[in-house]
Amino acid sequence: MKMLSRKNAYTCFTALIGGTLILSGCGNSKGGSSEGTANAPSKPVPIEFSMNVNTVPDVNNNEGIKWLNEKFNMDLKFTPIPNSNFKEKFNAMVASGSMPDVFTFNFDATAIKLIKQGAVAPLDEYISEYPNLKYTQLHYDNVSYDGKVYGIPIARSLLAAPNAPLIRQDWLDKLNLPVPKTLDELYATMQAMTNNDPDGNGKKDTYGLQLGEITGRAGDFNGREFWGTGDLLYSFGLDGSGWVLKDGQLVMNEAMPEYKVYLDWLKKAVSEGLVDPDFVLNQANEAQDKFFKNGKGGIAFDFVSMIRNFTSTVPVTTPGAKLTAFEPPVGPNGESGVVSGPGNVGVIFISAEAAKDKNKVKTILQWLDYGPSMENGYVVDGVQKYNKLQNYGLDGVTFKTNSDGSVEVTDKDKLKKLGGGYILPTQALPNPENTNYTKDSDDPETLALEIAANDILLKHLKVSPIAGLHSPTEQNTPDMYMDLVKAKVKYVMSQLSSEEWDNALKSFMDKDGTKVTQEFNEALKNAKK
Repeated sequence: MKMLSRKNAYTCFTALIGGTLILSGCGNSKGGSSEGTANAPSKPVPIEFSMNVNTVPDVNNNEGIKWLNEKFNMDLKFTPIPNSNFKEKFNAMVASGSMPDVFTFNFDATAIKLIKQGAVAPLDEYISEYPNLKYTQLHYDNVSYDGKVYGIPIARSLLAAPNAPLIRQDWLDKLNLPVPKTLDELYATMQAMTNNDPDGNGKKDTYGLQLGEITGRAGDFNGREFWGTGDLLYSFGLDGSGWVLKDGQLVMNEAMPEYKVYLDWLKKAVSEGLVDPDFVLNQANEAQDKFFKNGKGGIAFDFVSMIRNFTSTVPVTTPGAKLTAFEPPVGPNGESGVVSGPGNVGVIFISAEAAKDKNKVKTILQWLDYGPSMENGYVVDGVQKYNKLQNYGLDGVTFKTNSDGSVEVTDKDKLKKLGGGYILPTQALPNPENTNYTKDSDDPETLALEIAANDILLKHLKVSPIAGLHSPTEQNTPDMYMDLVKAKVKYVMSQLSSEEWDNALKSFMDKDGTKVTQEFNEALKNAKK
């Protein structure tokens, strides 16, 4: 499978897969599923499948598995493993030599180890044959290693993780201010929202920018940057992934001259009281509550899905409170952006041993190709819907089809035991994509704001240069950034001098930073081979 330039790639450390995968009323599949019965052997193909789950479905008497087995002439043996001890049990399974034919995992250090050991099969030669598994190049960049595709993404919209720039429109109106377009305008707006009583209560109890803690742990979305600042990095000529591709080489944000400019900007904002005074202590959920429920901050960068938290709470206590989405602020050199989502909530791997049997691989991929297909959908009022088995189960068993074509769950208990999102883990994506995270919005104003925010994100998505690239040192030393982060906090709090920050950065680079940079660049070099 031809890979895009790494300039158009992204990586992210995803969480272990949650419960049944549900994306109702969505999809971008190109057509029906690959035919599962054509030229099929008379004997069902045995397939061992393991997946981590929140709720363990019934595997011994599962109507969904029976239906899939008949459709694809296979004998699917499903071993669900609870999330609570998934890695422990999976590692034990691998150590015992009983690796399943198909399994789900994160694209993390364990997956890379299996790839290096030759335990996982590359899938480049197969994917083009299965139209419903043709997700975007970025989706597959994120499940690639050394230039080869090693998994099928449990696909997620690229809008699932990006943070939208959001601002209090009612405060702008009160202060007679336009929506900020540049970094300088953003700063001036933060000053006005802090100092000019935008809520009109006669008290100096508001602040311009909502921020949260920085954890210092590799893999956390706020591991190296304060919660809420990741997308501001682009305005300074940096990258939301933490790495900049410059002259063909990867450079850590912190090692770039522009990073000091960014820190000084943030330091000034903190010294002037323009950010939440408790930002260093705020965990992510606490920072979100302050903005989206308490309404004291004027600007935040967060998920589109958080908008409904604001619209359902703040206007109740503060009549007229209103949010609007705005374009990422443009920096002095004309740069801006929003970091893209990873495009998956996990990855489906096929073992190298199973891949020796071409017919088994074909059967596996036909089964997985069915998940995002139009065949696994239904039509309501002329609109194609997808993911029927994953969301609703089986007709006549867990749901019924109404006269207008819509489907309605009839037995929630059976649906839970069926585990559609587990026994058929692939799924279609939102279509159009700007409807991502809008499915629960029954308020027209909220829905319009969510779609507007998604439209802005789609225009400005940036992907990191480190998709499919990994540093063993970073993976094996998750707290390697801790000392650097502590220095970063002290610097923006004016507790560390410029020279002391420079010394802290040098110490980090000498200890781990240079080695990690070398490892990422070596991985980049190998990926181009």
